Amino acid sequence: MSPHNRKSDAAFQQLVEEHGRRIYNIALFTLQDETLAADVTQEVFLRVYRYLDRFRGEAKLSTWLYRITRNCCLNQLKRERRYRVMEEINPEHPAVGTPEIDLLRSERRELVRAAVGKLPPQQRLAIGLYYFHERSYTEVAELMELPLNTVKSHLRRARLALAQMLQTEVRDAE
Repeated sequence: MSPHNRKSDAAFQQLVEEHGRRIYNIALFTLQDETLAADVTQEVFLRVYRYLDRFRGEAKLSTWLYRITRNCCLNQLKRERRYRVMEEINPEHPAVGTPEIDLLRSERRELVRAAVGKLPPQQRLAIGLYYFHERSYTEVAELMELPLNTVKSHLRRARLALAQMLQTEVRDAE
């Protein structure tokens, strides 16, 4: 192996280390299955490795990575045609407080997870990028390769659907 290849491999390894967790989290949020998310994450990085020479630098590298991730996730959903409740929304923010508060937060998170899992894939991805990955409307539009107004529409519809599902869930629980 030439020094150039070792240098390229080290750069690729750094890319995986810097972006791997975020790619996995987006895949997990979209696919709602840990195994599928891991598979898609690998698929994303295989594509990145294979097509890195095609990256022209017209967009940020992270934008390019998210587009590949989005496409791989949507392809997986088309193959699988299933929507499941996700295992995790955001593992970096655990609930803290009294056991009663922790239980209420946990139950609320489960209700939200279940409701988000029922959204169509495009709405689920828009919600995930906007709220859980804290992207702006413009960034979400770029990542999803959609017009800004379409993203706003997806988010508005998703919020309305979530509110309706959660109200129904609370009403049924009473």
